[in-house]
Amino acid sequence: KSETWGDGACCIVSIIFALPVAYGDSPKKQTFVLNSEASTLTWTGKKITGSHTGRIQLKSANPIIEDGKLIGGNFVVDMGSIVNDDLKDEAYNAKLTSHLKSEDFFNVANFPLTELKLTKVEPMANAKSGEPNYLLSGDLTIIGATNPISFPATVTIDKSKAHATAKVSVDRTKWNL
Repeated sequence: KSETWGDGACCIVSIIFALPVAYGDSPKKQTFVLNSEASTLTWTGKKITGSHTGRIQLKSANPIIEDGKLIGGNFVVDMGSIVNDDLKDEAYNAKLTSHLKSEDFFNVANFPLTELKLTKVEPMANAKSGEPNYLLSGDLTIIGATNPISFPATVTIDKSKAHATAKVSVDRTKWNL
């Protein structure tokens, strides 16, 4: 079957960090280590006739925390780990996954990583518990092309762990996908 994909895709990211370590010269600045087993990045790709869902693994995530607040960070996704979760037909599932990894989409052989570098982190005033409390902006690099992106995120931080959750919509045409 041939796939004609729409302009949008959506990722829901839930990242768990643990074991803070000192960062730079400031004792008030910390970075956390990614807990990859507890973290998830799920995707939904939309097309004219429906959508597909799946997962991708985070390779690394380095949020920078100062005085208990997120101030920056860098996140790297292993594109070779992309899998489809909704297609039960093994042959069709393998065909879609292979197509997503091919030169037609993410060109994983030449661009195995996708990276988000945060450029601006803005706490949201009067954020309610459990709702987005930061507006994150950054440079998202996919298949060697970089474009700006912004999205709300819910971030919780304590002395021993941090957790971030966000729903990010990506217009794949901005990266010529």
